Amino acid sequence: MKVNVEAVNRIQRERARINRIALKNLELYEDGKRIKITKKTIDDWNFTGLSVIDFILFKGWKGLKKVVGKESI
Repeated sequence: MKVNVEAVNRIQRERARINRIALKNLELYEDGKRIKITKKTIDDWNFTGLSVIDFILFKGWKGLKKVVGKESI
């Protein structure tokens, strides 16, 4: 598989740019629809110490129970 190094570097720069933005200042969209994120969800996520990119990858807006797989959270 051919990999364009410049493309990988560009993707990494974009990920770093997104991670520098506070979660409360992002407008996330999926399938063209805006994802509603509550203040409590943001506060809970910020407590984890995980990144904004992790929030997106783990679909953190669905709640921490979905991320960690535990009902006790």
